[in-house]
Amino acid sequence: MAFFSKDKIGEKFKQRQEVHKQHTILIVDDDEPNLRSLSRLLEREYELLTARDGQEALDLVKNAPDPSVIHLIISDQRMPNLTGVEFLKQTIPIIPKTIRMLLTGFTDIDAIIDSINEGHIYKFITKPYDPDDLKVTVQRALESFDLEKNNLELLTVFEKFVPKQFLSRIAPEGLQYLQFGKAKSEKLSILFAGIHSFSSLSETMTPQELLDFLNTYSQQISQSIHHHHGFIDKFMGAHIMALFDRVDQTREAHAQDAVQAAIGMQKSMNEYNLHRTQQGLFPIEIGIGVHTGEIIVGTMGSEGRMDSTALGDSVNLAFRLDSLTTDYEAKILISDAIYRLLDGRKF
Repeated sequence: MAFFSKDKIGEKFKQRQEVHKQHTILIVDDDEPNLRSLSRLLEREYELLTARDGQEALDLVKNAPDPSVIHLIISDQRMPNLTGVEFLKQTIPIIPKTIRMLLTGFTDIDAIIDSINEGHIYKFITKPYDPDDLKVTVQRALESFDLEKNNLELLTVFEKFVPKQFLSRIAPEGLQYLQFGKAKSEKLSILFAGIHSFSSLSETMTPQELLDFLNTYSQQISQSIHHHHGFIDKFMGAHIMALFDRVDQTREAHAQDAVQAAIGMQKSMNEYNLHRTQQGLFPIEIGIGVHTGEIIVGTMGSEGRMDSTALGDSVNLAFRLDSLTTDYEAKILISDAIYRLLDGRKF
């Protein structure tokens, strides 16, 4: 295993891209025989990077083209310039998901206590270490890394179907603990938006044209909801339901967010309709109803097929306000409960 200076970091990482090993391990040790021994033990199964002290290793991490490719760090504790604990601490903001192990002797009790308190060490490897035990420990650590990575990727995909604000309620301990029939009651602000004369409009389109239109329309008005700290609970054909519950904010703030989002949505529709008329298409009108009150959020369906949901009288009232915008020729209707929370605020 060849050693390298920080001037060759880019070259080393470029070489790594040509190696088809699944995981990369950074080994840090000022004891060259021990560094070579660790390298020989692991190089057959893993791509290795090495450094001879904490500062050199830190420079490697900071200047790496993509430091996240370092999946595991094995660092000695007693080294010049930077101790193992000090080095590992400084890598946390740069590569927070990387697994860290510390090579230490039983006499390094202060380092062990410090590492436990900081919570950034996956496992301590005591010297002298057993080679077979070390290989098993590394394997299990990287299996843990892969599992966490897969969970994050799954969560990212899942959040496209169920908003993270909903997941934090129905599965607060993690996606793997998602339960059927779990529900809780909360006071939130609710927004319903619906397209006027949607049935007549849909009859003039092919199924693909209708789907394309709904996707474009949804993207257009969703921006204002997200900008004002809301999240979309459901797309229901011509209707969109959004909830507002900014963390650590009052119900007054939630009400203001919902109303600001409604105003922004109507402004977005003005821009969207300008684009439509330039293409020779009819403008689209939407009505928006906003209410605040107690709702039930949870999961419903069956063990084999469940869905997230928000329901209750407050949800029904927001939907009715949306429907009444046609009768009152209004773009936005708010309930008395929302009005009282606005406290005379002008928009």
